[in-house]
Amino acid sequence: MECCFDDGTRFVAGLVATPMLSYYDGTRDEAFLKEELVPYLRGVAEFYESYAVDGDLPFTCAQETCNSDPKVAQHNNHQDLAYARMVYRRLIDFGDDVERWSKSLAALAPFPLANASRGRVFAEAVNAGPAQPKPDSNAAYAITHLAAIWPGRLVDAASARVDRELLSVARNTVALVNDVTDFAPGNGFVLNWPAAALVVDGRDAGALWANLSAAYARRATPNGWPDLGGGGLEQNGALAAVGFALARVVDGGVLRLFAGWPDDAPAAFERLRVDGAFLLSASREARAPLARLAVSAERGGDLRIPADAFAAAALCDASGPLPRADDAACDACFRLATEAGGTYVVRAC
Repeated sequence: MECCFDDGTRFVAGLVATPMLSYYDGTRDEAFLKEELVPYLRGVAEFYESYAVDGDLPFTCAQETCNSDPKVAQHNNHQDLAYARMVYRRLIDFGDDVERWSKSLAALAPFPLANASRGRVFAEAVNAGPAQPKPDSNAAYAITHLAAIWPGRLVDAASARVDRELLSVARNTVALVNDVTDFAPGNGFVLNWPAAALVVDGRDAGALWANLSAAYARRATPNGWPDLGGGGLEQNGALAAVGFALARVVDGGVLRLFAGWPDDAPAAFERLRVDGAFLLSASREARAPLARLAVSAERGGDLRIPADAFAAAALCDASGPLPRADDAACDACFRLATEAGGTYVVRAC
């Protein structure tokens, strides 16, 4: 692995945090949080804190190698900035050394951007020399441009708190990657599909899923294995995109249903796991409000449900009307208070 360029990848530890965070978010396993997740995230955060120079991350590579042409040093690559932000924010959420990590988060360099035909997009990095990476450089390795969306979860169209300017950049970047790769980045369904599902505009969801389905049909072998010219393990996790499109929990407990699904398509799912250790079952007809929602709570806790999911002024469960739970994240929400092991059926009153 020794050659004329730097093969040292800095972002691997941040990337490894992805399944650990997904596991905790989906299970609320408190022992895992205290004994494994927080100590691991703290180690990643300490690395980025010690590596940064006045908030900049020098000599970082957007992918496995700094393989720009010509070979030049890269700084502030998109992935490292995404994982550093992800780790700092999650440690703050978990209450770990909040003042310290807040300062490190505030000091981080902004994401490098580039001008493309579709508008401003996430650039893969900043070159030390005068020639900067093209807007679509390494687009076939889509995570070099999309890590802030997934797995970083820093941009989510379903969130009321999303930075609208950053969301526009994220959507432009997803569109650019799909333009360049025809919706099938090499060895990378998993690097593109979840990000696309998290930022798609509801009006464009039908076109997105038609194109993703066509790409899968075009590139998959008869047993379902996508032949994208190498790797293979990096396809694991692409199915998360379907889950995100059907249901996800944002803004500290707000349930968003079918946020990335075409309005003119019926949909139903059973026992889909979402953040908060909730298992959901729901269905709806095309262009119609929610017909059914059942919630199984493994750990208990509150779940806020927007009234517009049912197109109703009030929501009820078996015990009667649910209390309002309005705030900046949801101005027409109702609070479903759950207990561990409980199952709840929510309907329009």
